[in-house]
Amino acid sequence: MHRHLFATAFTTVFLTSSLLTSPSHADIGSVYVQSLVTDEIVVQSNGSSYHRLAPLSNLIANVHVEVDAGQFGRVVWFTAWLGLGLEGVGRQYWPQYREDGHHKSFGNDRPRSWSGTVPVTVPGSSLETLALGQCNSLAQSLRAGGLGDKAIFAEDRRIELAVTPHLAYDMTGAAGSGIPGEGEPSWDDYKKLTLVCQKWPGAVPLGAAGGLTIGDAEVEHASLSLLEQYGPSGLCKIVLSGVIQTDRADTEVRFRYRNQDGRLSEVHSVTTDHARTAMFSHQYRIKNNYDAEHDIDWAESGFVRIVGVSHDFRTPWAEYTMECVEPGATDFQTVLRPEVKMQVVALEKVMVGRQLCVDTIRLYGMIVGRGPAAGYAGFVGNGYLSKPEAYAVQQGDVAFVVAERKLNWQTDPQATLATGPSDGGLKKQTVDLAFNVTGESGAIIASVPKRGYEFACVNPAIRPDVAGGRGLTLEPRPQGGARAAAPSGLTAESASPAARRSAAPLDRKTAVLALLPDLVIQRSVKGKGKARLRVLVVNRGAGPAAATNLRAIYRKGGGQRIRRSVAVPALEAGAKAWVVVDFQAPLKKAGKITLKVDDPNRVAEQDEANNKALFGG
Repeated sequence: MHRHLFATAFTTVFLTSSLLTSPSHADIGSVYVQSLVTDEIVVQSNGSSYHRLAPLSNLIANVHVEVDAGQFGRVVWFTAWLGLGLEGVGRQYWPQYREDGHHKSFGNDRPRSWSGTVPVTVPGSSLETLALGQCNSLAQSLRAGGLGDKAIFAEDRRIELAVTPHLAYDMTGAAGSGIPGEGEPSWDDYKKLTLVCQKWPGAVPLGAAGGLTIGDAEVEHASLSLLEQYGPSGLCKIVLSGVIQTDRADTEVRFRYRNQDGRLSEVHSVTTDHARTAMFSHQYRIKNNYDAEHDIDWAESGFVRIVGVSHDFRTPWAEYTMECVEPGATDFQTVLRPEVKMQVVALEKVMVGRQLCVDTIRLYGMIVGRGPAAGYAGFVGNGYLSKPEAYAVQQGDVAFVVAERKLNWQTDPQATLATGPSDGGLKKQTVDLAFNVTGESGAIIASVPKRGYEFACVNPAIRPDVAGGRGLTLEPRPQGGARAAAPSGLTAESASPAARRSAAPLDRKTAVLALLPDLVIQRSVKGKGKARLRVLVVNRGAGPAAATNLRAIYRKGGGQRIRRSVAVPALEAGAKAWVVVDFQAPLKKAGKITLKVDDPNRVAEQDEANNKALFGG
């Protein structure tokens, strides 16, 4: 017999104490939002209404799911999806986006239970009705309060939304009985995002003469990336590239590059396309900073930013630090082999017997060019070869190769992996893997040597709030055949300690993450006293970041420098943390202060080039 649940579920429903002696005859279903990747959704305006979502306004979250059919049942499938809640509005009116949920079907190989974290994405097309409706409803209420469109659309307005998790599943087995546990959560228990009802870019500022008129096109966003290129051949240059976005299509934007000494480049010009976006790339040679008189080879370093010519805008500073050298006395240039790195992470877990084991691993290979190189790259192991992927890199380019591999937990003496033990302890296995990169001739030119990656199963967590319980917590099925709806309950932060431990990331070999983190410095402000600097570090990626460091350099006149390194805690996707740097010297006397998170480079990230920032720019 099949059972279905269509309900919001933060925690499990569990058996009454009179039934605790037979926990394996019931089933559970629980879900909670482990972390948010999206922290805000932006709705754009035209001066009289909010009319469209900003590009890439998707809701993305990592959702933890646990389902258990009990000893005599099997899990057939489950679907996890997200909804949005508004404070003060009845929960029956909160929208849900099941069609955009994460669905997993187990086919003929149905486990008794499954537990893991899955990514769930709600596209902007699904969110648009709610987002536009809320912003325009806010505008209407402001009009009713006496404000005109000029005042309403002259500033950003924000609405807080709760992100709600939902779960449906199908299991076989006999129905159980019992009563629900915790009730519905409070508003504070939910994870939140911000709906930004954006001001109209063409609005005349309040207090300006005249009414609401259409102004000139504006630059909404500009970014600058800097790539260092240097080596033994005497190469010493920087590549500047980025994106400019305007509020209208077919807009010409003129700009210059400015360095730390105030020197300006020639004027560059781009025109945005139908998507209101333009991309650019320029190269500049950097003078070798060699002091022949004292035979000292100083590092070539500096800062560059974009300043608008046709429009009033500028980008944050981009820093470079290189060790350029004079060309070698040869008739040819030496081409160095690319640098390669590899990372192995786990995607999800399945039940193997009564243990929770990694089902699939994802392999990430990174190729960093130190000159022109092209060929194929792939992963190899005992009895394993991934599909070779073509790559091509120049000096400073980065190429990624990704593959997945299923793990085999069946004990097989002929297998190339070691499973066990068979004495009732936790199973574990070691998988040998290497990453090889070939040149155009087919010969291997770079590799990450083969090494063993160990994966160990774990016992399902025990809920301490169910006295005398064993193994997984259980949700009863009521009499009459219908499955009891698991109630709304706790978020990841307010779940029981055992639940938090089971959802926490493991070490780098067995971490349960499917995507990489991305650490950036969002803000830096003066702290208490004259010598302290507060720095806000945020993980904008989709995976958790391990603990690392932030390096700060305080530069004074005469070449003097004060260097500091402070700890940055581990950050889940979307999480932020303030750190404090004490230079023991007045901030106002610094010529400039440079900041870099994850220095030295310890965390593999989506973007390794956005870790730097400048205070006081």
